[in-house]
Amino acid sequence: MLECQQPKLFEDEAKTLIGDLEISLLACVLKAEETWNAVCEAFPEVRIAARGRGRNALFNELVAENARNAFAGNDRVRLAEKYGSVRLFVHQSLDCGFKKVDKKGRSSSYPTKRHRRYINQMRLFGEPMQDAVRLHIGYQWNESATKILNVSIIYPQGRQPSWLYSIMSAASADAKPILIPTPQQVVATKSMFKSTLIEDKEVKKVGQ
Repeated sequence: MLECQQPKLFEDEAKTLIGDLEISLLACVLKAEETWNAVCEAFPEVRIAARGRGRNALFNELVAENARNAFAGNDRVRLAEKYGSVRLFVHQSLDCGFKKVDKKGRSSSYPTKRHRRYINQMRLFGEPMQDAVRLHIGYQWNESATKILNVSIIYPQGRQPSWLYSIMSAASADAKPILIPTPQQVVATKSMFKSTLIEDKEVKKVGQ
């Protein structure tokens, strides 16, 4: 069985490691949403033509470009572009990628052998960080794909996330335009968003 039983990283630990990056991560998605809707408003045929995978590919490119700008020169975050996506290597221990997810934080990708190892937090041979903890910066669209409803930090573990927590508040969602902060503008703050636990709350770290 591929699925591992114990999370390598717990929610509170993730908040400590990337809490001061949440503003930038959220902005990468919301700025892409703003750009996407502006293009579709100017050219309605784009929204009609770009559906499903086409829309996802275009939107992911917008998010990726925002990430390149947001984290350029940030010594704590290294960008890697592989397998058609931008990934953020944080603290030499986290492998974070932007993913479209549903309301339960689940992503959908073709189940290749590598993908199964990726979402099950197993070693990825040939990767620069083979044993990194994988996290999704998951964004959820509304049904008509015109508005981002939520952006969350997600720990994928098999078909269901082990845990997730939102980094999107009503105030940040309504703040337009969204400016991509430079690393110097990001202020370290403790996450104040309510968490959503998926697995048994009694799960503890291995060895404790």
